[in-house]
Amino acid sequence: MPWQDALTRSIDATPNLQYLGRRSHEEVNALLDRAHVFVNTSTHEGFPNTFIQAWMRDVAVVSLGVDPDAVLARKRVGIAAQSEAELADAVRRLLDQPDLRAGYARRGREHAAANHSLGNAKQLVDLIGAWRGAVGGER
Repeated sequence: MPWQDALTRSIDATPNLQYLGRRSHEEVNALLDRAHVFVNTSTHEGFPNTFIQAWMRDVAVVSLGVDPDAVLARKRVGIAAQSEAELADAVRRLLDQPDLRAGYARRGREHAAANHSLGNAKQLVDLIGAWRGAVGGER
């Protein structure tokens, strides 16, 4: 694909960027275990599982344009940048201010544990059951 070739050339020409390609869930978790900040540059996405993966590992999240239901901003579990300049500024601040970064990481971990862990699986099953009942039975 021409666009993919152009993107690959652009990445190769950027000295501080490395594209790792497709990775398994376990490989992503291992990379996040070594990270301080997770940066999401997707322009359109639902709720990224990578947010949860980062939060569960005490990694601060910065996102360019993707903030599902404004959870990053409302819960202060990450920074939702509206431009590349804001993204760069947010990453710099988190790297330069360990206490700020730790606060985002802590709140993210607490949010993930409360809302995205096996501990709340019964709540999810109940919600699905209620939804099925509301739309007219089993699907």
